[in-house]
Amino acid sequence: MEEIVRRLKAYMELEGHTPSSLSNSLGMNRPTLVHILNGRNKPNLQLIQKLCAFDDQLDVRYLLTGERSSKNNTSLSKRFPINL
Repeated sequence: MEEIVRRLKAYMELEGHTPSSLSNSLGMNRPTLVHILNGRNKPNLQLIQKLCAFDDQLDVRYLLTGERSSKNNTSLSKRFPINL
């Protein structure tokens, strides 16, 4: 789970999001997102669904597993080039 949170933090930094801005964009409570980022709560399906709806260019496979999706590989590698 720590790897998912690390990749989520890298995505937030790359896109210029703070916990407040991302939680507002996703329509979720800021404390919920902060608890996930701090390791108190685990990332859940609701967060992943909201991320998918928010950013259709996000490679969710990479976010979850660390392995790139072949269909999104070229466009996403420009936006999310960090391998963690």
